[in-house]
Amino acid sequence: MKAEVKEEKKEEGPKKKKPKIVKTELSITRNVIGLSSLELEALIECERRLTAADVLADQTTEAMNAYESYILESRRLLSEQWGEYVEELAKEQFSAQLTKGEDWLWDEAQDETLPVFVEKLDELRAVGDKFKYRYNEAQSRPEAITSARSVIDRVQADASSGPEVEKFSHIEQADKDKVLVECRRVADWLTEKCDAQDKLKKSDDPVMTVQEIRSQADGLESFAAPIMNKPKPKPKPAPEPAKEEPAKEAAKEGEAPAEAPKEGEAPAPAATEGETEPAKDMEVEGGID
Repeated sequence: MKAEVKEEKKEEGPKKKKPKIVKTELSITRNVIGLSSLELEALIECERRLTAADVLADQTTEAMNAYESYILESRRLLSEQWGEYVEELAKEQFSAQLTKGEDWLWDEAQDETLPVFVEKLDELRAVGDKFKYRYNEAQSRPEAITSARSVIDRVQADASSGPEVEKFSHIEQADKDKVLVECRRVADWLTEKCDAQDKLKKSDDPVMTVQEIRSQADGLESFAAPIMNKPKPKPKPAPEPAKEEPAKEAAKEGEAPAEAPKEGEAPAPAATEGETEPAKDMEVEGGID
């Protein structure tokens, strides 16, 4: 049996060799169906231009509508709210300017650009805004004057208070006088401006603005606040009672306290160191031999 096994092993063929792997670089060519990158970029740029053109067209239409609206609104205001605040000659000139602008809008402005409409509107506003300003100032001025006088009266009352007013009793009179001087200054300024304003016509520019009136009142409050709101000084703390010194020991341990001298007798002098008290006579029981 062993001989047969050996013969079978001999009959097996030669061993198979492992295949060799050879790596080779391959070139890949991409074949895209559609537009090239240059064509795609050109289309994107075209879309951008179209979008920008649409935006510009919308802005131009809005500017044209704003121009037309201002003409119509200003013509109405000239005959209503603005009427008393515009002198007759200026009213006629502005009315003519509005009519000229309206005719241009319907006859020539259909193909105009955005900057032209903006410029035309600015020209109208340069005139109309002056009339609007006078009207708005006249409407807001009474309330501003009333408010300013209220501030003056309140600050002046606080600064004029005496020691009976607990809130301001700690403030020095010299500091209160400074506040009173500032109150008089603001009050005089307001009175002077109001008198000058009353002499003007409504179509004249105001001698004081609402902002100036409010600024004067705010300035007075800012000046008075650090003085009138000065906190009260803290009360001084009560002095602490003097602590009693502990009683000195009358005598050392084992010593009796000294006897108090009798009335009319001087106290016995204290014994100095090294001295001894004289021995007292001691009674001896029995006689002396």
